[in-house]
Order: sequence, then C-alpha cells, then structure tokens
Amino acid sequence: MLPLWSYGQFDFDVYQYEFVECFYNPEATEPLQIFDQVNGQIIVELPTITEDNCYYKLAISKSNNSWLRIENLMQVVNCSSNELNNNIHRFKGKWVQARNLMINISDLDLDPTDAKSVRFYQLPDRSAKVVYFSGKYLATDLLEIKERWAKVSFQVYDINYTGWLHRDDQCPYPWTTCPRN
Repeated sequence: MLPLWSYGQFDFDVYQYEFVECFYNPEATEPLQIFDQVNGQIIVELPTITEDNCYYKLAISKSNNSWLRIENLMQVVNCSSNELNNNIHRFKGKWVQARNLMINISDLDLDPTDAKSVRFYQLPDRSAKVVYFSGKYLATDLLEIKERWAKVSFQVYDINYTGWLHRDDQCPYPWTTCPRN
C-alpha cells in the first residue's frame, strides 16, 4: 500500500530532509500558537485537530532558548481541510515554543544493540557518547535543534533521557514507520 501522500494529495515534498521536522502533539489541548518573533506577539492560534490521521507538521530551521523558527507548516495526511497546504511557507520565519512538539522513532523491530538501531547522542555529533539506543517505536519531545540534529527528551521504564537525534532517524509523524535516509 502506498503512503497517503502518494495519491496526489500534495503538490510538494512532504518530507523536508534539509530541516528538522516535527509534529504538534495530537493529544495537546491548547492551540498551536505562532509568534512573530522570540518572546513576541501571537500572530495566530491554530486550533487543535480532532480528526484521526490529521496532524500539523512543521519543518524547523533554527532554535533559540526553547523557541523554534518555522521553515514551513502543513497539515498531513487525512485532513478534511488542508487550507494550510495552499501556502506551506505562510509562517516561514515565525516562531513557536518547543512545547507539544514531537518527533517519533520508527519501529525498526531491532534489538537496541543492533548496528542499525537508532542512537541518541550526548552532543550533536555522531562521534559523541551514545546515551541511548532504540530499535523500537519511541515518542520524543523536541527541545531544540542544531542544523539537522534534534535535541529530544523521552522516558523509558520511568527513566528520563535527553539526547541528540540525527535527521536520518527522525520521524515527524505520530505513527510507527517513516523512511530512513
């Protein structure tokens, strides 16, 4: 079965590999607030989405003290209204707080020690110390970015972890599979 976006629903690339991508937590009860600048004024509040399989997905190009700069914003995948997708760059250069923004790890069905498992690093560098390995689905909270690296936090067996995740392992959707670069 082809992914839903392969059916011609979008006339742009859904995956933006040159940026860190994330999605707005579908369980959030507050609207997605977009600001004109860091610590600035709210320019729009996008309502929470209650439709199944419909999410806000953001491409992020910069972070600044828990603030994230938007490169583009779209609604994916099965949304009855896709008005945002008429101009996904409408909010380019605007900011959101790193609250309720998530990145998932695909379920690779691997042992964590497998060479192909996902690694979370202490620093945004593949030669840095690895703080956690995962071969299974994992939901993480986005904290900040550096280039194509995402600093995320997550909990496994009541233990809190924070680590840097390379773009190749990031899944900006609230489901269990994404293509890996």
